[in-house]
Amino acid sequence: MMSAKSVYSYLVFPLCSLAVSMTPALANDDWNPLPADLPAGRSDLVQVAEPREPQVAAPKEFAVTQPEPRRLAEPQEAKAVAPKEVRIGTASYYGPGFHGRRTASGERFNMNALTAAHRHYPFGTMLRVTNLRNQRATIVRVNDRGPFHKRRVLDLSKGAAREIGLTGTGSVKVEVMDWGWRGRKGY
Repeated sequence: MMSAKSVYSYLVFPLCSLAVSMTPALANDDWNPLPADLPAGRSDLVQVAEPREPQVAAPKEFAVTQPEPRRLAEPQEAKAVAPKEVRIGTASYYGPGFHGRRTASGERFNMNALTAAHRHYPFGTMLRVTNLRNQRATIVRVNDRGPFHKRRVLDLSKGAAREIGLTGTGSVKVEVMDWGWRGRKGY
């Protein structure tokens, strides 16, 4: 087995000495790359590379096409969706005192949004709320807990109450249109 010193002397030292010995030859203009021990008249033994022109790939032709125009969905008639649960009871609204505060779902309460508070419906549940006095209806999303009054079934935001014409408290029909997600921040 060869030691590191002997490997160095076999490989690195000859290369260094070759470089040092060729340095003056490289400076001369008459430097000949052919070996000195080449027999006279036998230059056919050495192949000299011809300079080649750089290979340039032919440009690819790209077809410029216009994208297909987006087609809008055909208008469809509104389907009557059967509610999953229906309750009739008293509702109230809340707003100015809670505007900007966090709801039970974790989002900020916006009194002008179409949202509602319910005791046990999952956050994100969509409800159709109809005022039984004037038959005006709106769809709200459950994002808070309440009402904390025994006889009420729902607390609406001020924006939702305004849409159905509810002032103070009133009788409403609550229809569950789509169940939401369980857990915190399920909106």
